[in-house]
Amino acid sequence: GFKTKQGLKNDRFQYPSQPGIKGVAGIYNVSKFAINTDTLGYSKTDPLRWTDLVFEEWNTISIRSNRPVILDSGNVDKVSSIDSDRAYEFEGSGGRHYYSYQFDSASSTLNLTNRNPHYKGEVLKLKYERPDDSTIVLSGTNENNQPVFAELRKINKKYLLEEVARRGRRKSFKL
Repeated sequence: GFKTKQGLKNDRFQYPSQPGIKGVAGIYNVSKFAINTDTLGYSKTDPLRWTDLVFEEWNTISIRSNRPVILDSGNVDKVSSIDSDRAYEFEGSGGRHYYSYQFDSASSTLNLTNRNPHYKGEVLKLKYERPDDSTIVLSGTNENNQPVFAELRKINKKYLLEEVARRGRRKSFKL
């Protein structure tokens, strides 16, 4: 985690340069989920149901589910000026599917493209709604062109290293 944070601060070439949607970066629990109009209860074993979703500060979304991930483990450091070729986020990362996205604010739509080369052509088309600061509602079609609905609730996560840096090493704090 520390190395990733330092890389983000000092070595931006590893991360996409396209900014994400302003003010939404964070981890979101999927509180409600439906596919093909069937509501699926929370499950860590269901390969269809999303567990959580992360909006990065750049235009990347990652979705955790129990759907298998074929790892991209090239084990080669690449420096690319093209965002779609920057694979640092997901190389060797299991349990999450990583998508770059284009956001059309006029129509409030997200077009997600899976960044893993083993999933070329995998696209999700979602309508984006923000009823309040801690809720996002997504509806549209998944990678199999099936109707999908997800209500996301932001998790107010605190990170130990950020808390230590903010308060100083000698002062007490609670996570």
